[in-house]
Amino acid sequence: MKSKYAYVIDMGGTFLKGAIINNEQNLLTPVYQVEACSSQDMEQFLKGFHAMFDLLEEERNKQKLEIAFLAISSPGPFDYASGVSYMKHKYACLYEKNLKELLHQHFHFTFPIYFENDVISFLYGASSLATDIENQNVCAITLGTGLGYVLMKKGKIEKNALGSPLEVLYNVPYEDGIMEDYFSGRGLLSFYLRLGGKNASSAYDVFNLANQKDDLALLAFSQFGDHLGKALLPLMLENEVSDIYLGGQVSKSFMYFEKALKNILVGIHFHVSEDTTSGALKGLAKEFFK
Repeated sequence: MKSKYAYVIDMGGTFLKGAIINNEQNLLTPVYQVEACSSQDMEQFLKGFHAMFDLLEEERNKQKLEIAFLAISSPGPFDYASGVSYMKHKYACLYEKNLKELLHQHFHFTFPIYFENDVISFLYGASSLATDIENQNVCAITLGTGLGYVLMKKGKIEKNALGSPLEVLYNVPYEDGIMEDYFSGRGLLSFYLRLGGKNASSAYDVFNLANQKDDLALLAFSQFGDHLGKALLPLMLENEVSDIYLGGQVSKSFMYFEKALKNILVGIHFHVSEDTTSGALKGLAKEFFK
């Protein structure tokens, strides 16, 4: 099989993360990280991409590679086929603009540009080693700045007209808000604060406190897992989900909410990604190397 190469970039809320990958799903560079400027104006946004492409171009020249395409994973709402962004909560400077055309005009690429939903990319990558995926119903859940969800039934993902997962969870009503208010980094922090905790201002702080065996932090994680399990249970039963692939920063603390979650979601197998970004970049490329 002839080797092919691509640029792959994940457009996160905080950072752009990118690498060069080949059609055997091997990353040929480190995963580079530059500030995303997701809340800035267009000039600042393009500066972030300039910085990323400078790093990737240097590696491409060093390794004497010919790039077949650029693939970008992005949160939604986004029209993944056309490249038009409808995001307002981040990358507001791109609202109703065609990112594919913008990048071609600005950087004069001679290769095509493709887009995919970030959670779908993660599921493709995380499940790539599964041997019986076409006979199973599985889902991916990312717990980070926000809450991501995608369901794959018998190897197929149902998408809406824009190319996002047909069913999402982040905006589903839950208790006094929506699910993303509870099942995200800020959600974990809110569990801790509601217990009267005063020594944390971020999910990372709660994680560090749990590492120190802090009782309130450990209880916050337990409540987080219990609530997450109860919120997911009807959906998991309805779709006969056998496996859940967990990603995102909060999933790195899985050991602290694992017991509570598994007490609710009995019989489901959990796969926790140690490196959500690398898995997502590999899944992103896999779809377009054809």
